Amino acid sequence: MSVLIGSRSEINRRKRPTFDNVKKYIEEFPDLYYDGAKIICKICDRALFCWHKSDCRKHVTSIQHTNRKYNVPSRDPFILDVLPMWLVCGLPLRVVDKPEFRNFWEKYIPNRELPSRATLHSYLPFVREDYENQIKAVVKDKRLWLSVDQTMDRQRNSIVHVIVRVLDPTKANFPILLASKRLKKCNSVTITKVVLDALELFQISINQLLMFVSDGAATMRSVAHSLNQKGAQFLHLTCKSHDLHLVEQTIRELYPEVDALIGSTRKVFFKSPKRIREFRKRCRGVPEPSQDGSILTRSGTWLKTALYYSEYFEELKRVVLRFDPDEAAAIEESQIRFRDASVEADLKTIYDNYSGLLAAIETFQNTALSLAESVQIVSDVHALLCAASDVNNMCVVEKFEEIINKDADFNRLIRIGGGANAQSIDPLFTYKDYFNYACLTSVDVERSFSKYKDIYSSRRTQFSEKNLETYLILQTYQQSYSISAN
Repeated sequence: MSVLIGSRSEINRRKRPTFDNVKKYIEEFPDLYYDGAKIICKICDRALFCWHKSDCRKHVTSIQHTNRKYNVPSRDPFILDVLPMWLVCGLPLRVVDKPEFRNFWEKYIPNRELPSRATLHSYLPFVREDYENQIKAVVKDKRLWLSVDQTMDRQRNSIVHVIVRVLDPTKANFPILLASKRLKKCNSVTITKVVLDALELFQISINQLLMFVSDGAATMRSVAHSLNQKGAQFLHLTCKSHDLHLVEQTIRELYPEVDALIGSTRKVFFKSPKRIREFRKRCRGVPEPSQDGSILTRSGTWLKTALYYSEYFEELKRVVLRFDPDEAAAIEESQIRFRDASVEADLKTIYDNYSGLLAAIETFQNTALSLAESVQIVSDVHALLCAASDVNNMCVVEKFEEIINKDADFNRLIRIGGGANAQSIDPLFTYKDYFNYACLTSVDVERSFSKYKDIYSSRRTQFSEKNLETYLILQTYQQSYSISAN
């Protein structure tokens, strides 16, 4: 590729050498020739924009020209190997510009020149192209599982991730991130476009999709409907981990005093080293109470915290009652509820009746479960809830049954897996075996969001969407591939 000196407007303003002047110096450059209208490079097989002698010299001494002349690969294999390792390890590229790092490199690897940050950045498209080709080879002509979700990042951008898995009758395959996009307007139309663009980029036919798993939001139902209108024929299931989280939220609503105890006690210990030290002193061997605000939102965390409070109620009560209620309103609120006998009784009821629900939520974090195992978990939870002796249990059972019955394709999937009865009425029965290891949760997408937030931290907010997507695709694919290989 020729070297362009200055902008096009600057080049046009420069006086073009005369024919006689060009003939005087063109012979000094055997790789160039003048055809009477333009100077052409024989090696690069293209015309030069600049005609002055200095421009010709810069071109023939450029790295691109030299590499072509001596058949040197234009892409350094070393950088193509080291850059993916760099990205998968989550190392910022700016590290290579630090003097300490360069000094270490020059001391212990003197025979290999350390590439600059700009050089590493210039190789990102090549590395991405390589991984895109690997992904294309993996998904080519395969039956696929699809999951899509959206979230907000620290800059309040709407982020959409698209993930697929290859459906294999004999084993569970690893997740592959196809797209991570920022959307100004996040709705079913824009999300559907992201999905279709990702499928087109990786040369995936919409007919390859057999299952689509998402949360139960109306937006995702509209996305599934739009994909069906494009010709897709798949089962659209709601994430079972999300479904069980909705049941957990129902339990939380039925026990407002327990919820208030958890919330106020969390505030008692939040950012208070003095109270944490007192807890450690009085309750040796007892895990510290959670101070994480996600106990109110993340699947399973509220129930896990309630079970913790039930198991260590007396220890927590003994410590909290020692604190001065005048120090903070949260201490007074917590002490009131620790003294309330009904709160302790409610915690015991939750422990006795709903521990199995937490176990099911945690088991669904394993995305390698077979379909039979996943269906059995749902069935066991239903039996557990129906057998509970809680006076509020009817509301919980009704919520669970409402969620499951609303997910029509889940019941359809069970019928397909059941065999003969679905053979004559369901067009997807032909692909029955492909569902053997179909994942019933969208946990993969949630984990990809966690990776996104780790990379797009408060210190790395200048990431372009393209580069951030490249980082995520490489990390997700390489880590998943390594796990599956082991």
